[in-house]
Amino acid sequence: MTFLLAEATQLRLEISPTLSDQAWQQSQPYSTASRRWSAYLNQLCLDTVVPWLQEEYDSVVQSETLLPNIWELVEGAVITLADGTRLILIPSETIDTDEFRVPQEWVDIPSWIGDYYLAVQVNPDEQSVKIWGYTTHAHLKTEGRYNWRDRTYSLDGSELIGDLNVLWVARQFCPTEPTRSPVPPLSRLTPVEAENLVQRLSAPDVLVPRLAIPFERWAALLEYNQGQPLSQQRQGQGAIDLSRWLDNLFDTGWQSIKTLFPQRESQVIFRRPTNAPQREVQRIKQISIGNLETSNFVVLFVGLSPETDGRLGVRVQLHPQPNSSCLPAYTRLTLRSESGEVLREVVARTQDNYIQIPRFKCLPGYRFSVEITWEDTSVTEYFQV
Repeated sequence: MTFLLAEATQLRLEISPTLSDQAWQQSQPYSTASRRWSAYLNQLCLDTVVPWLQEEYDSVVQSETLLPNIWELVEGAVITLADGTRLILIPSETIDTDEFRVPQEWVDIPSWIGDYYLAVQVNPDEQSVKIWGYTTHAHLKTEGRYNWRDRTYSLDGSELIGDLNVLWVARQFCPTEPTRSPVPPLSRLTPVEAENLVQRLSAPDVLVPRLAIPFERWAALLEYNQGQPLSQQRQGQGAIDLSRWLDNLFDTGWQSIKTLFPQRESQVIFRRPTNAPQREVQRIKQISIGNLETSNFVVLFVGLSPETDGRLGVRVQLHPQPNSSCLPAYTRLTLRSESGEVLREVVARTQDNYIQIPRFKCLPGYRFSVEITWEDTSVTEYFQV
């Protein structure tokens, strides 16, 4: 570990070129350029500070395994020392140390709060990480200024302790000194509520999901680890890669038609239109719609066929579950672009035995989603060709 020159009391560490390259590669799955850059800074911060702690203080440290998913939603990293002390690292590339800003999630979510909050300056150009000050949760919570617009707590830079050695002295000689302020517990979301929030916040037009809903509901989503599916959806990990279907590689939950429907019945229900190519890969998925009291199962059908011009043809239909003759009335099937724009939409009438999106063609790499809505709930499936 290489130490670089810095202010007398501030710690500055060197980032190795290998670590920088690895962090950049790890940031690529994130949803947008800004999220990729943020994840890159967080990874550099964490991977530089952890080895220093282990080398300098012989500390047994543990970083959270869910951090890569957190970075899709909010900045910050947490390190837990052997005695349970939690260090919250808040990285930034700004050279301005007049103010220290901490996302509200790290201050007001009970399972997220830490003992000490470290202000970290990450400079990828100079390949360095500088810890320029720290404070406690108690001080941040009671003395910090809350900004409702971006949901952060902030302190003036002069209110931070610049010498990190003071932290270790305090832990050694004042181990019982309180470092945290109490925060109220959060209400738990039901699975249906959590799923609905994930579907809503996964939409590409929701640019900053942490600010799109009231904090209490957002915090509850993260508190019980129900936000992990949201991170995966926004990173595209939840998107079905349809091109793999042409190689007979199918995603979990997508079944052959004959697993649910008798052969003779399936030939009638899922027959190809006359203008469709003969080679069509077909898969179906059972989907639950509605709430716990009024849930229904429907069957989403997707057919994929290669075109002579290099494009792929896509068919999307929605059917009732086996042994049901009609879809629930007013079920809506919506085709959306990657940006969330409605391209096609069809609504089931009272006696419809299926509804469908007109067959469309698209180039490899095209991304779209299919949304199924009934009553006040919706389920969205994401696809890429």
